[in-house]
Amino acid sequence: MITRLSPPDWRAALAVTGKVVGTSQSEYAHSTLFQAIVQGRVGPGCHLAEQPIADTIGVSRISVRDAIRQLESAGLVSIYPHRGAFTVSFTPQDIEEIFGLRSALESLAIRLVAQAAKRTDIARLEDVIDEMAAVEARGDRYAGARVDAKFHGILMEVSGHGRAFEAWKRMSAQITMAVYSAASYYDAIGNLAERHVTIIEGLKSGDADRCERLIVEHIISGSHRLLEAVGRQRLLEEQARRREHTAS
Repeated sequence: MITRLSPPDWRAALAVTGKVVGTSQSEYAHSTLFQAIVQGRVGPGCHLAEQPIADTIGVSRISVRDAIRQLESAGLVSIYPHRGAFTVSFTPQDIEEIFGLRSALESLAIRLVAQAAKRTDIARLEDVIDEMAAVEARGDRYAGARVDAKFHGILMEVSGHGRAFEAWKRMSAQITMAVYSAASYYDAIGNLAERHVTIIEGLKSGDADRCERLIVEHIISGSHRLLEAVGRQRLLEEQARRREHTAS
């Protein structure tokens, strides 16, 4: 069932608040829409009207259509015949599935990395830690979610397990959105770099069991933070609805 919401102010919703990547019109449209959806400026259940979006960001309608198809493949948009494209919403079950699958994939990967990590692999991860520290200093939640995904993407890549990495990449957009959503419910990004330094220390030890335990704790704690925040938000929304009902 689709809950059709009022169309947003596209100029405000698609205003660029961070780095937009893309050399072609389709890439630019995808990057702009991805950022807006992840940051919640284009909320769940929003109808992605191709022409208004194209007019707002100055690209062709075909470019917007291509971008929407990419977002569908990434799991952020659902396309319905004769109805159009709508942004998805994550239920608590969706969150548990995303983090559960991520935990399984990254547990496999980190064991492989721990057993055969190269200095260059560790150096790449340490470079991302420096990026995280800079993001924390700015308090940029969106950049924080992107650099978090970058760290874990490198971990998957250097594991050498091609199929696991491909599976992880297919859900990486949902991971980024979930990480950003979790961060947005709290006052600060919260020890982003420090939480990942612990993982690197585990890799340097070469202890695969320790590394697996660290990555599982890292991922599951993130899912608990998000589920707690979502539950609290839903409770507040329900209380607001009850107050409105009582007042009427």
